[in-house]
Amino acid sequence: MIFIYFKLLYIAFKLINDEDRELKRLSVVLMALLYSLNVWSAPLKETTCNEKGACVEIESITDFVVKKESSFYVTLLDNVESVQDLKIYLWMIMPGGHEHGTAPLKITALEANKFLCEKALFVMKGKWQIKVEYKNKGQEYKFVQNLILE
Repeated sequence: MIFIYFKLLYIAFKLINDEDRELKRLSVVLMALLYSLNVWSAPLKETTCNEKGACVEIESITDFVVKKESSFYVTLLDNVESVQDLKIYLWMIMPGGHEHGTAPLKITALEANKFLCEKALFVMKGKWQIKVEYKNKGQEYKFVQNLILE
């Protein structure tokens, strides 16, 4: 993520004439401010597969930003006849072995295999996981999508 900030800063410097030092200084201050406020965040559209070869797609509707509610879709990509015991939740892995979840997500079934997840709140910066668990045809399925929020 930080690479993106420096790349944008580099492009801004290339576009601004050497004579416009004040404009360059202003662009540096603006980039630092945007970075500190976590204004930028990357959207997510990832497919995650488990050891059984089953896959899910997680697609963000809103960017995942610390301390701001986000929404995303979870789509089960395999032949799903009836999903049972569906669990979708956020999990944080902290240094020193401490781990915790967050408040429950609001989950709405849009189709038999597609779910809208709302009220996702990443409460702090760090290593996060979106975990998806369910049963289908008597078998249990578990998926983990890793995220790093800065």
